[in-house]
Amino acid sequence: YDYLKPIEDRLPADHSMQKILAMVKLKLGYIAKAAENFELLQGLTESDVSLLQSSSIELIKANDFTTAQKLLDKAQQLDPTNARLSAQKGALLLSQKDLSGFEALEHALSLDPSLEDVEFSLAMQYLRFDQDIKAQEIATKWLASSKQEISGNLLQGIIYVKQNNNQKAQQNFEQV
Repeated sequence: YDYLKPIEDRLPADHSMQKILAMVKLKLGYIAKAAENFELLQGLTESDVSLLQSSSIELIKANDFTTAQKLLDKAQQLDPTNARLSAQKGALLLSQKDLSGFEALEHALSLDPSLEDVEFSLAMQYLRFDQDIKAQEIATKWLASSKQEISGNLLQGIIYVKQNNNQKAQQNFEQV
């Protein structure tokens, strides 16, 4: 970092070294400076999506949710059909009690219905925000599928626990 810092101001915003500097600052804990670098980055391509996605995870760990969301937005502009990006954004929004996170998680599932972990997360968030009927719909769908029956029983058990129906919850958990 000490070697790269002196040349930072001489590099254009679309130079690949700017990406490296942003990542180095982030890894070293210079969160605010890294956020500035990420804001100024230009010339990003679809190959930079994983950089933005992993950087947003680091920013979330550092409790910089605003910059993390901006990076996810940039990444989604570059790759709008990436279900994992949409899922990550949904989880971030819901962690901040922003209910638009439901739309992002539902969008992720519309892009890739095979993401069982995202659907489970969506069901748990439905329960967290007292939308039990929607969580029940997922559990019912899974219970009807031999491939997802275990997850369905687990989710159904969690729903019963929330409803204080411990006897039925125990039955579902024993099925798991």
